[in-house]
Formats: sequence, structure tokens, C-alpha cells
Amino acid sequence: MISINGEELRDVIDYYHAISASGTLSYKVKRRGSDLSLDIEPRGGSPVGIFFSEPVFDGVRNCNNSCMFCFVDQLPKGLREALYSKDDDYRLSFLWGNFITLTNISQSDIDRIVDQHISPIYVSLHATDSEVRCTLFGRKGTEEALGFLGQLLENNIEVHLQVVIVPGINDKLTLQKTLSDVGEYFAAATSIALVPIGMSVIGLERLGESILFTREDAAEALEIGEEWRKAFMLSGGPDLQMSDEIYFLLASGVPDSDYYRGYPQLQNGVGMVRKFVEEAQSVSINRGGSDGETVILTTEMGLWGLSHLERYLSHFNSITIKNSLFGPTVNVCGLMTGQDLIDTIRGVGSSKKFLLPEVCLKGDQLIDGVSMDDVMRETGAQLEIVPPSGDALVNAVLQS
Repeated sequence: MISINGEELRDVIDYYHAISASGTLSYKVKRRGSDLSLDIEPRGGSPVGIFFSEPVFDGVRNCNNSCMFCFVDQLPKGLREALYSKDDDYRLSFLWGNFITLTNISQSDIDRIVDQHISPIYVSLHATDSEVRCTLFGRKGTEEALGFLGQLLENNIEVHLQVVIVPGINDKLTLQKTLSDVGEYFAAATSIALVPIGMSVIGLERLGESILFTREDAAEALEIGEEWRKAFMLSGGPDLQMSDEIYFLLASGVPDSDYYRGYPQLQNGVGMVRKFVEEAQSVSINRGGSDGETVILTTEMGLWGLSHLERYLSHFNSITIKNSLFGPTVNVCGLMTGQDLIDTIRGVGSSKKFLLPEVCLKGDQLIDGVSMDDVMRETGAQLEIVPPSGDALVNAVLQS
């Protein structure tokens, strides 16, 4: 598809914007090397059965930063090629909830976002101090992004912010300054999340152990965050929320659902445990405890999340998977590897039924390229893939 009503299409956003108009639409398309013109009159705003293989047509915009904590730079070699892509595209922020830095866009991009009301947008703020931003982003000239952020908010674009906390760089007083500036200049943001830096063994080797986010760092971040959360509630600022990982590091419970205000940053690991608990509580229990033959495969952090399902604990039998590829500080289920699954299942025996969270998979493969068929062939075990919701997990356990 080339254009609609003479306007070239850059992405699916342009497409849906175009078909929102009334009347006949003139499509220009290329089919088998030939140019065709089609006049179509949508009925009731219908997208006339057209589907796209990719959301952007002019190429995904890549990141032009060299962030010191970039997780892509911490990946080992030999993983799926797509994992090494560093996108920083405002269109994918709108479509998929990806966080962007606003450092690779222009005024014309901002004008388009405002004109087409491309909202919400998710922005990595990290810090407001110029020198600290240079350190974090690995380059100079990131101040313009703050001006763009202000323009988005002034034009009623829904914006969600995140601050990835790097010990010794943007924590403590710098974090206080960042949140103070948010309250003064970016108070119209809808939410802001405080998230610990994620470090693999490769990242720790490159940056040193001092960069590791510890229990003490989590306690300090929570104290600062709660202080500013209350201040923002009084002043009309954004909803400040803490990443689940902060509560995990503190081995504590998580806030009630009212804290998360509709879970605006769920994809950022904020409120996942509480939502999981809410979903699980919709399932009734009508039999006794687990027979031990069904095993949930999870991580240390996943096990902590399961511990919040108190009324179901007698039904759960779980095993934690240690991450040999990324290291012991990486605890998210989505980064479990196939080889680690194989090694763990071999250690406990294949006679049990194993439940694996769907977030581990891209298609049929885990992050290291090992497929589900590989795991089952190597271990002889029966594996069931479970959707990432509390009710799905509880039902899978109870029905086994």
C-alpha cells in the first residue's frame, strides 16, 4: 500500500488516521509489480479487511544513545537476532508501550504526535540534571528531549514516565532533584515509575559490582518514592509507582490494587503481582492440596510473587530456575533459558507435569533458541504452557 487520498503512508497510524475520514477513499497499491488504484468506501469506519505485516513502513527508528545500562549491550552472543535491535520509535511507544527517550525525534515529529493525537506515549526520563543525563545516555545533547516532553504535556498527550535507578548515578539527591523537577515542569504526566537497573553478568563485568541495585538501594528508593508520591497526590502531579522488583528486593508485600490506579505501567513490571493475585482470586477452590505431581517452573522473583497467593499455596508445588546465561541477578521469568529448564528438569525427574509461563516463549522458542520440543525431547517431561494470568495458573494447577 502506497497512499490513501494522495497521502503516502508511513505506518499503521497514518492508515487508521486516513480511514477515519468519511466518504470514498482512493487507495494506491502495488501488487505483483503493478500499480493499482482502488476507490473504497468503508462502512461504519471498518478497516476494509486490510492487515499489515509490520506496524511501520519506513523502517523502525533506532536508538542513538549509548546508555550505560542498556540491556541489549548486556546480552550474550548467539541469541535471536531481533533481541539485539535497539528501537527508540515513538510509534512503537504508542502501539506497543515501548519506552523511548525523545532524543532522536524532531519538531516535525512532535507536531505530528500532537496533530494526530498519538497518545499515550511512554518516556524514559531517568534524570533531569544535564550532566547526569549525559552520563546515563552516553552522549551530550539530550536536553532538547526535555523540551519535547514539555510540549507533549502542554498539548494534552498522555505521557507515562520511568526513572531507571542506577546506584551512584541518579539515586539519592539526584533522584530527589529529578522528582522535584517533574513536579515543577512535568506535573501533567499521568504516571511515573521508579525501576531498578537490571544487570546481567556481562553488565556487571563491564560496569563493576558497585552498579548492582541492592536491598539497601531498594529501601532508600521506596522511602524517596513514597515521599514524592504523597507530594504529587497533594499537588496534582503524576501517580508515582514503584516497580515490583523493589518490593521483591525488600522481601515485602505489594500495595493494594488502589495504589496502581488502573495499572498504567503493567508492562514495565509495575503492579504485576497485585494484578496476578486479583486474577487468581476469581477462581474457587473445591478440593484439597497439591498431589506434588504438577510443578510450576518459575524464578526466585516468580516464587516471591506466588507467595502472595496465600489461599492457594497448599495447591502449589514449584521449582525455581537459576539463570546461568544472564546470572543470578536476573530473576524475571521472561528470560528463563531452555538449557536451564533442561538441566533443572533432569535434576528433579521427568515423571511430573511441568507448567511453564508463556512469557518465556517467542513462538516455540525460549530466549536461547531452545524450543519446547527440544526441552521435552531432552528430558522426556510433559510441559504445559500457561498464559500469564493468575486465573490461568490456578486453573492449570487445579485441573491437573
